[in-house]
Amino acid sequence: MKTYSTLSQDKINKKIKKFDKTYKNYHKKMIIYYDKDFAEQIKQDTLKFYKEILPITPIFDGKTNIGNTIGIAFYKAMKQAGKTLDDAVLISYEIADEAHNSIPKIMVWIIRSFIFSRMFLKRMNKFFTKMKDNPAGWKIEYKKADNKINDFYFHCTECGVIKYFNGCGVPELSRYCNFIDYIQGKAFGLGVQNPHNIGQGDAVCEEFMKRGRKTEVPENLVGLINKYETLKNKYPILINNFA
Repeated sequence: MKTYSTLSQDKINKKIKKFDKTYKNYHKKMIIYYDKDFAEQIKQDTLKFYKEILPITPIFDGKTNIGNTIGIAFYKAMKQAGKTLDDAVLISYEIADEAHNSIPKIMVWIIRSFIFSRMFLKRMNKFFTKMKDNPAGWKIEYKKADNKINDFYFHCTECGVIKYFNGCGVPELSRYCNFIDYIQGKAFGLGVQNPHNIGQGDAVCEEFMKRGRKTEVPENLVGLINKYETLKNKYPILINNFA
């Protein structure tokens, strides 16, 4: 029995109306890597799965603070068409990486300064405390580090994103559940280290942040990122034209 809030029908309808705009970068990438006919097929199938997923998407504080619903629907469409997990996640990764790399430097500085402030830890703990008893949410705590190696870290025993993947019938996406954390760590200069990850079978997920430190590539993302770099070298002109 469902014991958490999900999107209202009104919000679902609004998101469906905005589908073309939300999905446009996926469609551009599909044309680059495949062809227009296959791209259109995947677009239509993604919309079908998107409509199926939205009604089971949890909301917290009146917002959808969970996962990438379009990305999940896109993966389900690609999987149905016989494509691999990496085929789909590579495109989601590329879109997210390009979006973060396009953020103006002044905004990067503002975001980084906020993340390493006391206010950030207080706000994150306040937000996640509200959902500690929510079966669809996280059990997570942000803490200031007590050494010079890290500035702060989080300790998570239950992950809302992993639960969402399972609820959508795609538990295999947990393999790459942390790629957005790596992208953000790299883009904002957070010095992220992610030694434990629930998506990789660990009992907990922990990420440690240090201003000025290089963000490390998590072991589970090494192969994916190598494929991404190969794609960038193979399609540099096309990618730049469609970005």
